[in-house]
Amino acid sequence: MRFFVPITLEKLKNKIENTLGENYDYRYLTPIVKKDLDKVDFSTENFDAGQDGFTHKDLVGYHMLSNGMSILGVSAGGDWEWPIFYCIYFDGKKLRGYIPEKGNTWNTDTKKAYGNDPKTDLRNAKKRWPDKYPPDLKFDEDDYDDIEPIGNTYEMAKDIIDRIVRKVEKPKHVVIKLVLEPVLGWNKDTIATLINSGCNIPNIGGNVYQGQRIIAQVSSIEIN
Repeated sequence: MRFFVPITLEKLKNKIENTLGENYDYRYLTPIVKKDLDKVDFSTENFDAGQDGFTHKDLVGYHMLSNGMSILGVSAGGDWEWPIFYCIYFDGKKLRGYIPEKGNTWNTDTKKAYGNDPKTDLRNAKKRWPDKYPPDLKFDEDDYDDIEPIGNTYEMAKDIIDRIVRKVEKPKHVVIKLVLEPVLGWNKDTIATLINSGCNIPNIGGNVYQGQRIIAQVSSIEIN
């Protein structure tokens, strides 16, 4: 299970652009992002981060998903490959990369972009899209058309949402300091002893009771 921390699209964009510098290849944004994206073998000879929209149009570029997760969606592949989709997001400490499997357009058997191994590409396509590539379709090396996978951006977005969940922040300890003013006839030491044994502590200006007795008033509250 992975986690994300909500961040505005503008802040995510600033983080990515400040990290990217003059590299212009999101795959090599950071060593961790590269490691995340190395799960699939694909080229970044051509890539689209929302400028062209040649594939995966609904997800490339900056988007906020339905769970509040901000992503940069990127489509990438070599001239001989069918582009795959990946995204970059913020986990609260660092930028991360993720390649969804469901709905995405890469060979889930070889973990390579379609176009690198035509025979195994066809075998994989038969399993994933049997209506378009029926089981009895034979591979003919002399008369072969490249696989044209059927991408589904809805399934890809769902894969991301199911895999990367919102990080729950641990509750912070809040220290509340009450400044008490003893009423006539009571001193601080006695009041402290009575408070430790149980008192009703009100808001500012209220009375502090020990049983039916008023022993002090709250003059101010400090929260650290």
